[in-house]
Amino acid sequence: MPYYNGTDLLTEPGFWAVHLSRTHQVDEAEPAAFGVKAEDVRALDERLADTERWPVFRIELPGRVIFRVIYRNSDPDFGTDFVLSHPAWRGSFTVTWLDGHPGWPGLSWPELCWIAEHPPPDGRWISEWERRLLLFLPCMGDAAMPGTAVDTVAEALERVGVPEPAGLAARLLAGDEGPSWHHDRNRALVCDNQWGPRSVAPGGRLTPDQARTVARVLTDRPLPFWIENEWTHPLAPRYPRIGHFMDTVLLGSGSLDDEIRDYVDSAEGPDIACRMIEEIQRLLADPGVDDDDLTAFVRAHAHRFIGGSGRRTLQEVADRLDRTVRHPPPPHPFTPRASNLSRLLREFTRSNGELNELVHAGADWLGVLAVRTAVRETDALIDDPAVTDAQMSEFVRSQSWWLVNDSGLRTLELVRAALRRWALERPERSLRLEQARLIAERTLDQTWRRTVDDVIIDDSRIREQPDCWSFGYNTHAYLSTGDPADMLAGNDPLLVDRVTGRPRFDRR
Repeated sequence: MPYYNGTDLLTEPGFWAVHLSRTHQVDEAEPAAFGVKAEDVRALDERLADTERWPVFRIELPGRVIFRVIYRNSDPDFGTDFVLSHPAWRGSFTVTWLDGHPGWPGLSWPELCWIAEHPPPDGRWISEWERRLLLFLPCMGDAAMPGTAVDTVAEALERVGVPEPAGLAARLLAGDEGPSWHHDRNRALVCDNQWGPRSVAPGGRLTPDQARTVARVLTDRPLPFWIENEWTHPLAPRYPRIGHFMDTVLLGSGSLDDEIRDYVDSAEGPDIACRMIEEIQRLLADPGVDDDDLTAFVRAHAHRFIGGSGRRTLQEVADRLDRTVRHPPPPHPFTPRASNLSRLLREFTRSNGELNELVHAGADWLGVLAVRTAVRETDALIDDPAVTDAQMSEFVRSQSWWLVNDSGLRTLELVRAALRRWALERPERSLRLEQARLIAERTLDQTWRRTVDDVIIDDSRIREQPDCWSFGYNTHAYLSTGDPADMLAGNDPLLVDRVTGRPRFDRR
């Protein structure tokens, strides 16, 4: 698809008049409400609806979550899609689409505010609070908006230059009573609008686990701790963050250390882990809670981790969280020589899932240059005779424990194959002919031309193969005259890898 980064359009006159008309409470034909000229609105509308170029507006959220607004300019299927993705997910999820048959809403009011207020400190894209809020405002619908909602939207409008923001904000939030949001028995935030992608209606788009995951990455607030048909411990309402943590994080199949490491590395992030430590310490210091209460609380929601004392279990969780957040383990000795591969394994393969899809998601985020480097680094580890399979297993396990069953070599071969597939499936990201030819010329300089002066590439024998470029070569005299006496002997084709640029002679 002809996508392009539309961030620069946010400062163009008329952009917000066009984009906020997606709420259906204002009309882009009312430029005066936005303080812009009618011709500016028409010009922006044409650019945003260009069928040859589809603008995409992208923001980052904590935990490597990406949220995109995509102008889907497929004639006659025009629309605006709000798409949520995460490197560890098997695919993206469209939380809202606005077209002739809209799927709406995708966000509650608290989620919209949280998205606006939480750009990562090292974010590369849109970070301004007002732009993030207004960009995703058409995605939001909530019957339980607070009384301050109009003032919040008005402040954002004022920051982008709207002359009379209060009246426009009231209109943007007006309309029907709106859908209601609530947490279902799976602790997923769901909507009662049957047309909403996050609806509780039969035939919904999400499984309970997916719905829970979407809610989890869109807010740092703990989900309400209750189950309709199960007993709830009396401490749960007083310490909801701990209850939610035990009931959702400590039910996995890994060890306590692994579960806690995954929790810190996941969308929750170190900041939320630090709050968890503080809440556990408050619970342990609560004079109204005795050891029996603590044991019953832990056993009710994380029974496999408790042998005797709930107090000891909670203190152990807090200590391990503290060590994981504040004292991360030292890097593996192989990390300096394989930094991109190490980063890929550490950040994108924490969750159980299909390896190829997880690696491809990580490759999408890392980018082509880092992927090429990661493949080269993997090649170097596999080809190094001084590196044993046991050392490879130790390295992979230190970055992503669940990937290794018995052979680190086999794991690295699978990761390398997945990275190569990712690169080769994108011809525009593979090595171009002119780049490969330069590598081939340098290789001939370092080999054949040291003893034979007039070796040149034979253009008639250049071949494009699925994973490499193949170059034939011979002496200039032979290619000019065809005299067998001038022919090179043993000139195997020179292959240049289309992913890494690594040259080799095909001696098969």
